[in-house]
Amino acid sequence: MVEVLKSSFEDLFPIIETCIRESSFVAFDTEFTGLTADSSNTETLFDDGPARYAKKRRDVQQFIMVQIGLSAFIEIPHENRYRVHTFNFYVYPGSFGSVNVKFLCQASALEFLCRHNFDFNKFIYDGISYLNEEQEKVLCNEIEELSVATDAECDYDEITVQEISSKISEWLATAKNEDKLVLEKPPSK
Repeated sequence: MVEVLKSSFEDLFPIIETCIRESSFVAFDTEFTGLTADSSNTETLFDDGPARYAKKRRDVQQFIMVQIGLSAFIEIPHENRYRVHTFNFYVYPGSFGSVNVKFLCQASALEFLCRHNFDFNKFIYDGISYLNEEQEKVLCNEIEELSVATDAECDYDEITVQEISSKISEWLATAKNEDKLVLEKPPSK
């Protein structure tokens, strides 16, 4: 199994693409922050396929996807077997412009992820960002209207922000009522 993160995606993409193109079939698996948000969406024996799908879809839309598993099965000619290439993508919705995803978590789903060694740090810090169709439209509209800050407009990097935050935390821990903290504007990138 190959772990695919934001930091490795570009390097691994050609390999993933080749495996998919050469495959006879692929299989997907997904992990979410929960599965059942509303008891009115509970499946019954009387649900047909489309009804069951609609209920599951409504339920899962309140949660976010945290991981995608992809297995590409490549037939080995004349051997009656397959070679399998499996990729495990950590995905994280991130935030950009006005798109700042809110989502539910279900305790049992998080416990399941923990039991199966899901790495929450990789999920948050190195998960591959994604948007759904609605979010993409919102963001495209904002970009067209030039109302979104781009990376080029960002003056400070994460380390600088962390250093400033540390100074503020240290000051808060020792400050008296009348004390003031003056911060110098850090140099731009």
